[in-house]
Amino acid sequence: MNWKGIKTQAVGLCIASLMAFAGNGYAQTPIAQTSAAKNQSFTINRDEIRRSLFGYFGWGETYPAITAEPQMEVLEKVEESDHFRWHVRYQVDKDELSYAYLLIPKPFPATGQRLPLILCPHPTALIGKDRVVGRYAEPAPNADEAAKREARQYALDLVRAGYIAFAPDRAAYGQRRLSQTENDVRKQMALYQEQLKTQRPGWRLTAGKNVWDLQRALDFLVKLEFVDTERIGTIGHSLGAWDSLMILAADDRVKAAVVNSGGTLRFRPDLWENEQALRDYLGDPKQQQLNVNANLMFMLAAGRSLFYIWSTEDAYDRGGPNLVEGFRTIKNALKTNFKAEGKTDLSFMLHSNGHDFPPAARAAAYNWFKDKFSAVPVKAAAAQTKEEEPEVSQSQAFATNTEPLQAPPGVKKDNFHLYLLVGQSNMAGRGKVEEVDKATHPRVFSLGKESTWVPAQEPLHFDIKSRGVGPGLSFGKAMADANPNATIGLIPAAVGGTLIEWWQPGAERHLFEDAVKRAKLAQTTGVLKGILWQQGESDSYGDRPGHYRERLLNLLGAFRRELGDPNVPIIIGGLGDFLKATKYKEVETILKTVAGEVPHTAFVPASKLGHIGDNLHFNSEAARENGQMMATAMQALQAKP
Repeated sequence: MNWKGIKTQAVGLCIASLMAFAGNGYAQTPIAQTSAAKNQSFTINRDEIRRSLFGYFGWGETYPAITAEPQMEVLEKVEESDHFRWHVRYQVDKDELSYAYLLIPKPFPATGQRLPLILCPHPTALIGKDRVVGRYAEPAPNADEAAKREARQYALDLVRAGYIAFAPDRAAYGQRRLSQTENDVRKQMALYQEQLKTQRPGWRLTAGKNVWDLQRALDFLVKLEFVDTERIGTIGHSLGAWDSLMILAADDRVKAAVVNSGGTLRFRPDLWENEQALRDYLGDPKQQQLNVNANLMFMLAAGRSLFYIWSTEDAYDRGGPNLVEGFRTIKNALKTNFKAEGKTDLSFMLHSNGHDFPPAARAAAYNWFKDKFSAVPVKAAAAQTKEEEPEVSQSQAFATNTEPLQAPPGVKKDNFHLYLLVGQSNMAGRGKVEEVDKATHPRVFSLGKESTWVPAQEPLHFDIKSRGVGPGLSFGKAMADANPNATIGLIPAAVGGTLIEWWQPGAERHLFEDAVKRAKLAQTTGVLKGILWQQGESDSYGDRPGHYRERLLNLLGAFRRELGDPNVPIIIGGLGDFLKATKYKEVETILKTVAGEVPHTAFVPASKLGHIGDNLHFNSEAARENGQMMATAMQALQAKP
């Protein structure tokens, strides 16, 4: 189906101020472009709000311990005309399994190719996951039922549009029903809630257990080599909309959510405008209700993307104040009171089709994902003519400079000290950019997107849209402060989500060749003084550690040969101790060992200042400390004869 061809006027749309439809498209205005509110930024932070929400879920103040490596078993692989459907099961708790469909577009992603992943929690339906992939035991008995089925097959629509779609069974639905004879959804849920009292005392089934299970799915999904961990979204209708809003609020690995006819917000203006009122609410569990807690979920969406779709004729609208009444207050508060979380992209759409997901709303949702995860075009799978690469390597993201590279004004080549930054996302940086990261140093430059020297400021890299703070800038500033007669030139060349085998000379993704090309360009204006390598997270699974030492030795030697200095100092950064991968310590040991074996090389243990909430990427403070420690180690190497 060609979603871009749907005429939105046919379904009686009413569009709020952030989204305007015209014929076959739409335009949206991000929050950051609206006028500022008078409120001052709140001091309350994401962790405080999330801790209260988790308390409501029944988890208590301490997030439940995860003791097992995420496991997924493929039960069946089916090849459809336009996609692959994997029937999988995975562990969500002790002695408890969940089931799902993993839909993968055709052609199957090539080696090194990573595609966006969309979680597709289902609406209320006993058949669970089958609802969103369009699988039924019997054909639709009439046109109305056929239309209803089509409106809920968003997982099938999205895989046909080029996304990986994950459709799990919610507890008490599909293959997770405790009774195979009971056809009343409410009774199935009551049975599961009773079991949950023993399994996880105090947990809520509809707001807690659902989020936990989705997070356990994410634990293994992010390890799949064809999943782009920087482009994970979620979409849901009705009950699935609640799940989508809650997982966006609870897990920073999810970057964008579409919420349709669910996640019903009972708007409380005092929570958005009065920080003390918000603190009082967070501190009093007795007054918390799910619909009021939706305010907290919107707050926790700050810094990411949320598309909220609602009907003016929804049967579940109880008439209380909702997003219609609260839109402007929420919009302004996200921009001002929660500006520390970064730019928030909130879009809002109204239609008049009742508790449904009408064609125009689905078209808007799919095209919204196209805008957020722009590498995948939204079009019918049959019309796709070529395989699309979701990521480009770092050098491909930069313009090719046809003119000779010019050194920064007044900087002589001998005094221009160059440092090559290579590795994966923790070198590229994913920490939140703050004011200190925007401050430039008069003697620190970066080889920018246009392949020219520019004053260095975060983010240095250009591997993905959601890039952030890495160790590079703090390293550069520390080196400049330690060498008052030198100017520092940073050469960003790291690419997130990469395996060390992809960095080998001659590999298909030519990451090594791209990095060398940029370094050689920089060497026309300065002198290479060191290389920083931080990578290994992606290789901390399966049998990959067994090949890591050989590949790392080969890579470091190749860099030195190609860049013309067999003794150029190399710093190897350590891995975060927060990683969930069971084999990261093996890789860490290899990193240390290689640093001890290779001359003019040093290992720097990673900062312990924390991660961004995903147990994968260093937060800004940790990234800056990593850079400073790397600078100290680099100075020590350079001081050796």
